[in-house]
Amino acid sequence: TDNMDILFIQHGDYGEAYKKMLSNQKETYRDQFRSVLFVKDLAKNHNIRVISFCARPHTEQLEENLWSIGIEKTKHLKKSLYSALSSFNTDLLICRTPHLPSLRWAIKRNVTTLPCFADTFTAKGIRSKIHNFILGRVLNQLPKPCLANHSLNASKSMMLLGVKSSDIVPWDWSAVQGVAEPKAAPDEDEIFSLMYIGVISKPKGVDTILEAMTILKARGINVKLNIAGKGDITFWKAYARELGIDSYVNFLGAIPSDSVLRTMGMNNVVIVPSKHEYPEGLPNTIYEALASRTPLIISDHPAFKGRLKPYNDCMCFMAGNADDLANKLSKLKTKPNLYELISKNTESSLQGLYIGEDWCDLITYFINDPKNKTQWTQKINLQHLLR
Repeated sequence: TDNMDILFIQHGDYGEAYKKMLSNQKETYRDQFRSVLFVKDLAKNHNIRVISFCARPHTEQLEENLWSIGIEKTKHLKKSLYSALSSFNTDLLICRTPHLPSLRWAIKRNVTTLPCFADTFTAKGIRSKIHNFILGRVLNQLPKPCLANHSLNASKSMMLLGVKSSDIVPWDWSAVQGVAEPKAAPDEDEIFSLMYIGVISKPKGVDTILEAMTILKARGINVKLNIAGKGDITFWKAYARELGIDSYVNFLGAIPSDSVLRTMGMNNVVIVPSKHEYPEGLPNTIYEALASRTPLIISDHPAFKGRLKPYNDCMCFMAGNADDLANKLSKLKTKPNLYELISKNTESSLQGLYIGEDWCDLITYFINDPKNKTQWTQKINLQHLLR
C-alpha cells in the first residue's frame, strides 16, 4: 500500500548520514549508505520519518516526504520522544533498538511494528533476568509479524525473552567480497602489528588489548597497535602512557568503510575483544577481518560463540582476560603454520557466517505485508532455518 506513514526509530544520526551520502563523503561502516538510500527511496511512495537517538537534536525535512528527527540521549529522552511521536500519525514502525518506551508507545497506539535489533541478550544476573522478562512481555504484546535480530546467536538469544523460535527472523547485511590470497606468516623479527576497529571503550575491550600488550612487552615480544574508531582519545592515550606503551599505540581516528579491508591487510592480526556486557549481534569487523584474510582473535562473547572455530579460522580468548589474550597473540606470533592455516580458512568461514534475510529485503517484506497475511515469515524464521 502506498502513502503510508512509516516511522523508523534507531541509534545514529540519519540526517547527518543522508547529507554525507549526498555530498559524496565516505561512509563510516559498510552498508551505511545502502540503508540510508533504501530509506530515502521509500519516501517516493510513503511518508517517512526517522527518529534518531543521537548527539544532535534536530527536526529537518530532507525531501518532500522524508524527515529526520534527532533526540539527545539524556534523562529527558522519553519525554522528548513522546512529544515527537504525538505530533504525527504512524501506520508502521520499524524499531531498530530494544527501547521499551518506543515499544510501549506502539502497543498503546496499536501500531504494527517490526522490531529489528542487533543485540544479544543474556541471562547473567538478576538485573538481566528482570530486564528480559519485562522486554519479553512487551514484545509479546506488540502487534507484529515477527521479531528480527542480527545473525544467528543474537536471534537465538531472543528465546531468553520468552519468544518462540517461529516468531524470530534473523537478518544480515550484504555479503562483503573477500581478498583473493591468504596471508603468509610475518617474519620472526618483524614487529607484530595488531588492529582494532570500532568504538573505543572499555565494554568493547580496548583496555584488554592495551594490558595484553604490556604483558607481551615484558616477555620481549615486540607489538604495535593501530586503533581506528571514535571514543575518548585523550583518556586512552593517557592510559597507554600509564602502561608504558604509548609509543607503540597509534590512533587513526574514524576511517572510511572502503579503506577498512586495506587497513586490516596492512596489519598481522585483527582483534575483536568485546566484553560480555556489550550488547551486539555480529559486528562488521568480524566479516571484514575474514574478508581481508587477516587472522582474527575474538573474545568469547555470546554473540560470537560457535560461529567460528578456534585454531582453525580464528583464535579465541576469555573476554576481559589480558593474560589469555597475550597468550593467544604469542601463539600466532610464534607459530607460522597456525597463522597461515587461520588465514587460509578465512574465505570459507566468511561464507558460512551469513544467515538470515538481507536487511533491505526484510523491511520490504514487512511494508508489503505488515500483517503477515501471506505467511512470508514461515520460510525465513529461526525455527525453519534450524531444521
